[in-house]
Amino acid sequence: MLEKWKQQWGAFKRAPPGERFLRRYQARKRGGHPGLRIVSVVVGLVLVVGGAVLLVIPGPGLLVIGFGGALIAQEFRWAAVALDRTEVALRKWARFGARFWESASVAVRVLVVALAGILAAGAGYLAWKWFLA
Repeated sequence: MLEKWKQQWGAFKRAPPGERFLRRYQARKRGGHPGLRIVSVVVGLVLVVGGAVLLVIPGPGLLVIGFGGALIAQEFRWAAVALDRTEVALRKWARFGARFWESASVAVRVLVVALAGILAAGAGYLAWKWFLA
């Protein structure tokens, strides 16, 4: 079973960005156990809802939502297409951010880090007030 997962992960990694989830969806439709579809969808929905809760409280909400979305994308074409488009857009924004960071002066970098720290402290304070006060 572990070897099968390794092969699936390798195929997923080798697929070009923008086609990974759709190819995984198509492979899942060609083979696989039909009962796993229900399990994948239920676990995916639980992860998406749990990730949404983690967005409000401190935690890795976006990561959990991503895992849930990937499970759902194995079973529904519309979800696979949406995740492929999201991956391409996120890669574009990541390249933009890397170029910005590399070309920014030390003062701009310090300002960006300070603003991120202020936003994180404000979000933490709001979460503390909301949940504990």
